[in-house]
Amino acid sequence: MTFDVAIIGGGFAGLTAANHAALGGLRPLVFEAGDDDLYMCNSRVATGALHVAFHGPEESAEDLYTAILDVTDGTAREDLARAVADNAQATIDWMREEGGEFLQHPRRSWGMPMMAPGRAMRAGLDWENSGPNLFLQMLGEKLAARGDDTELLIEKSTKNAYAGAESDGVTARPKEDTGAGFFGIGIVKAKHEQNVGTLWRSAWQLGAGFLFTVATRFKYEASDTTQAYKQLPLFKYDEWGDFAENSPHGASPSHPLPVHDRFITPIDVL
Repeated sequence: MTFDVAIIGGGFAGLTAANHAALGGLRPLVFEAGDDDLYMCNSRVATGALHVAFHGPEESAEDLYTAILDVTDGTAREDLARAVADNAQATIDWMREEGGEFLQHPRRSWGMPMMAPGRAMRAGLDWENSGPNLFLQMLGEKLAARGDDTELLIEKSTKNAYAGAESDGVTARPKEDTGAGFFGIGIVKAKHEQNVGTLWRSAWQLGAGFLFTVATRFKYEASDTTQAYKQLPLFKYDEWGDFAENSPHGASPSHPLPVHDRFITPIDVL
């Protein structure tokens, strides 16, 4: 059997791309590392708040474009910022057409939709009946139904991308020593603390060995639904020099590039 497009990952991005490919008459193949029906991914456990640079996605495209440039201190690529801003309204419209439902975000007075049913704005295991999980399942079902005409196949792999380790369907962490070394993920001079929780959650799912902050005040964020800071060592440093002097033996940064003197986001592979 042959396919027109291969898609890596069965989260919102992957299943949205696959559905659009199927609607266009193409035959997509989706590779997903999880090996059970409720394979774990960020999309499934997210709170479901939709925003563009912390602005409602249904604001004018020009306002969204300006917000993206402002929140990134002008470091965002203008063509990508324009693409996101111009397609925000079309995206939420398509989600509604596909059966997605929305409510008003409980911590915003207006303008920020949240996928319904809503989930508690804190870490917890209430995601199974939440809007994101239900919509992800819906996308999978629609994909399978559209496969009748496009010979669509969702292929689930029992191997994940982390050094060929077996996946347990919940995280991407290896079950045994693969000899691939280890890495840590951290944030330097975080400008928006709301993003820290998402970073920690991703670090845990990617198999990081530790977390760190530099010149950043740690504050628990509800977006860290895995409570990664309880699962991994979290090191806090006052400045970059402190981290460099106290990093693990044999560790070396993976080309940390400051994109702005106040907002630096290196990911250090060690």
